[in-house]
Amino acid sequence: MIEHFGQYLKSLRELKRLTLRDVETLAKNEITNGYLSQIETGRVDSPSIKTFVILAKVYGVPPIKLIELFIDHTIDLKAMEGEG
Repeated sequence: MIEHFGQYLKSLRELKRLTLRDVETLAKNEITNGYLSQIETGRVDSPSIKTFVILAKVYGVPPIKLIELFIDHTIDLKAMEGEG
């Protein structure tokens, strides 16, 4: 089970067979490999719209898809927290 949105991004990156450094290069250094690592591990929990757009371009998915997944996942987690 994916516990945070960053895990989804990591799985998408791995599916494309890209390293963190590959993404940094493809993103023309607008997203560093260190920052992406922080997103993937959940240390950054709210990336900017610009970050979504850049990653979507690198991964070949529509930006709105990443944003929708982020919102849906965030809402699901908050709902589960409320159940406890």
